[in-house]
Amino acid sequence: MIPSGADLEFTREELSRAILDVLATWPERDRRIFTRVRYEGESAESAARQEGVDPSEARAILAACERELLERLRVFRTLAKAQGLARAAEASLTGCGSAG
Repeated sequence: MIPSGADLEFTREELSRAILDVLATWPERDRRIFTRVRYEGESAESAARQEGVDPSEARAILAACERELLERLRVFRTLAKAQGLARAAEASLTGCGSAG
């Protein structure tokens, strides 16, 4: 059984809030590096210079942050996928018999 779309809906605000909640748990330096690179468009090398760390360390911090963020927000990916399936199923059901 495919859950109804109403059961699966979430808003961008909820997703944004969840992202900020995850970021708030990180050490300040990691949060600054992640924010500079992923939201402000700086290179990892530039963010590393600003934070006084080696670029390879900044890249390792970014990779660890991305893994954690993806893991902790997995529920949103699961819901989005389910929403797409529910919409596709609904579209195919409402399209049945309409060609006649």
